[in-house]
Amino acid sequence: MVKLDGAAELPEGVTAIAKAGVPVFAQFEAADGQATEKLVSAAKRLEAAGASLLDFKYSGPIAGAAVVGAVSIPVIGGMGGGPWLDGRIRMAHAAIGYAASALDSNADNYANVARITLEALKEYTADVRSGRQIKGGTKV
Repeated sequence: MVKLDGAAELPEGVTAIAKAGVPVFAQFEAADGQATEKLVSAAKRLEAAGASLLDFKYSGPIAGAAVVGAVSIPVIGGMGGGPWLDGRIRMAHAAIGYAASALDSNADNYANVARITLEALKEYTADVRSGRQIKGGTKV
């Protein structure tokens, strides 16, 4: 499967990939003030172009529900997705706060691995600078 970002602007790309036998995960998003009818139309065009799955970013409960009702393929969402869609996706690195951008972020994550890693590296640096060794998992 291939994810095609901005697929609403590239329906011919969806068709070419699908005709090559590769399932297409077509991403499109709602822009501020964009009419629900236009979003439903875009979703229908992507389905007709051969998309196997839609990632509808920033869908909202009105447009999201309308798109789900208008197409026969699954509609999921990550950013701005909710219970009005067929499912929700979240990238693992975002969910666990893995990227450096998570260091000072107040995002709702399951963990902040970036912050934990930074603190561990600071501790390690202090140990190296002080000549402290770690043997068998304990500091000596």
